[in-house]
Amino acid sequence: MQTGTLVKNKLLLLSLFLALVIPLSAFTLYKPIRVITPKLFGVECAEEFICLDDVSKLNEARLLYDKAKNLVQSEFHVSGISPKVIFCSTRECSKAFGLDRASAFNVGTFGIIISERGWKAHLVSHEFIHYWQSIVVGNIKTLWIEDWLSEGMSYSLSNDPRKILSEPFQTYRKKYENWCKIQCSDSIEAAFKTEVNWW
Repeated sequence: MQTGTLVKNKLLLLSLFLALVIPLSAFTLYKPIRVITPKLFGVECAEEFICLDDVSKLNEARLLYDKAKNLVQSEFHVSGISPKVIFCSTRECSKAFGLDRASAFNVGTFGIIISERGWKAHLVSHEFIHYWQSIVVGNIKTLWIEDWLSEGMSYSLSNDPRKILSEPFQTYRKKYENWCKIQCSDSIEAAFKTEVNWW
């Protein structure tokens, strides 16, 4: 009897240990997941879906958010696209959320992080498109979407002002646009789902 109780106690301790270690490891090793609890990392959620390290920039953040949201909702004929977005205005904030080189980053359906360099309408819209992709096919399947489709769509539909992108993104955008001319006659969402589910 004591052996059974000892085994149960050990399993309970192991479970508690893992319940603490796994989330802490995730927050330490994969910083973008911090989008889930931004207040722990010095960011204030001034509105339900808009969080900032400098609340005085709320109006600018709200304009960028609304523009991206409206673009995605009109482009994909959907409503209710409301990701949590972390707007960092300092390098320290960006680094706290794992943005060392990127201007912005989408963390699946968990949210979006905008670095101090990413406060541009096309960059925020680009990440909203990735967010939409995650909603449509799920977080796991999104990891396996071919780059030409994921990035090509995001560059093409975000109104990126650059006529020529660095490679391979220029090729991705062109391939997506050629594909969509043929496949997107009914809807972008239907074509996207079909392409993603093809493989």
